[in-house]
Amino acid sequence: MKLTRNDKEVIVGFVLTILGLYLIHSALSIKQEAVFMEGAGAFPLIVTVLFTLFAVAHLVVSLVKGGRPDGGKLAGSFRAMLKNAEFREVMLAIGVVSLYIFVGVTFFGIYLTGAILMLGILWGFVPRMKKVVTLVATGAVIATLYLTFTVLFRLPIY
Repeated sequence: MKLTRNDKEVIVGFVLTILGLYLIHSALSIKQEAVFMEGAGAFPLIVTVLFTLFAVAHLVVSLVKGGRPDGGKLAGSFRAMLKNAEFREVMLAIGVVSLYIFVGVTFFGIYLTGAILMLGILWGFVPRMKKVVTLVATGAVIATLYLTFTVLFRLPIY
């Protein structure tokens, strides 16, 4: 047996609520000025509180509509999800982006990692584009980013 749409929406609402609470905690840990809402963390706090309120509203609406996920339905849906080719592609994309953010940028810098990611995306998803055009386009984008942030704004992003 699989989860119904409302069951899935309950799970999404619950996960987003937990994420929102974590983000509120993170926003509160940003150093504030003497007056509470004048510090650097004011805007992130407002956005994360709104995010969490919408997540709770989503959870409540899903529960009112009859969403009641249970373990048996969850296991059946999970097995069906693993057999779905589209799901595997999405998870592969999430994994690549996660590697880009947490490993690539940390160890190789944003410009080199960005160039590798852009080349991979263009070569993988735009097969009609010639390799030379792809290299020139990637070089132009990375050079524009470098000139904008490092040279113009004097923000050394590595």
